[in-house]
Amino acid sequence: MKDIIKKTGINFGLILGFIFSLTILYAFAIDSSIMVNWWITLVFPIFIVIVFGLFAIGTAKKALHGFITFKEAFTTYFIMTAISLLISTTVSILIFNVVAPEFKETVKELTIETTTEMMEGYNIPYEQIDEMVEKIREEDGFSPSKLMLNYAVFLAIYAIFGLLLALILKQNNPELE
Repeated sequence: MKDIIKKTGINFGLILGFIFSLTILYAFAIDSSIMVNWWITLVFPIFIVIVFGLFAIGTAKKALHGFITFKEAFTTYFIMTAISLLISTTVSILIFNVVAPEFKETVKELTIETTTEMMEGYNIPYEQIDEMVEKIREEDGFSPSKLMLNYAVFLAIYAIFGLLLALILKQNNPELE
């Protein structure tokens, strides 16, 4: 594999991991309510991964004189995503399980409030709301094993976007065909 592919993936992965970690640290230190805001916890990461993926593949393509194969484009993107998610997962494990385990309970209570309000807004029977609240209370969504499972799931989901970006941005060198 070409060094530029690895180097670009690593560099963009470190930057993106830093951004994701800042979001987690911001939630911990300043505003824990963003942990239950689905725009910030779901939509923002997908958007930013796609944007960074475009830049990472574009940077590698430029360094390769305007040509990049599907495999090279996807590899750049995948390395970037794997590293960034690993960094943010490690930060989450440290915050929720080492630095401030009580933060789990804060986020859990916010999740219960948000979920209850949403379910009441849809006129869901209180029995079902109570069942959901009980499930949330029982589950440890921030255990190291759960966070690593989330890492694997999000890596797989983001890989789908990476496949699409690689397909769109690939540019084979006609001299090599």
